[in-house]
Amino acid sequence: MHPQRADDDVTIHERASEIVAARIVAAVVAAKIAMTVVDAACASSCESSLVVLREHPKARAFGERTAGFIHFGNVGRFTLPHSHVRVNIPTKDDEFPNGKLYDKIGFEPDAALAPGTDAFAAALDWIKGS
Repeated sequence: MHPQRADDDVTIHERASEIVAARIVAAVVAAKIAMTVVDAACASSCESSLVVLREHPKARAFGERTAGFIHFGNVGRFTLPHSHVRVNIPTKDDEFPNGKLYDKIGFEPDAALAPGTDAFAAALDWIKGS
């Protein structure tokens, strides 16, 4: 038996997230709606997905404000030729209407819930009522 490594928790969390994501996708297809569950861990690609999902006329986000790591992304890595210092630099810059900024602010969900509230259950209740 191996001692539990720190990344085991991440792996377990990722598997649980995949199961939840599969349930959400099934609900979206069945109900012809676009819903997502977000919290402060939703950043970067997660926030980009939220922006796209919100284009759906029956979209709704449940949970907590997102992390706010949306404006710059798709990091490119290279080494400076003389100093050999490795540099990470964004290759993407998202712009939003009216110059609105979301970095370090995040996106507010449509249905804001208190931390610890079961956002998935709230989303399912919304689906049942739609």
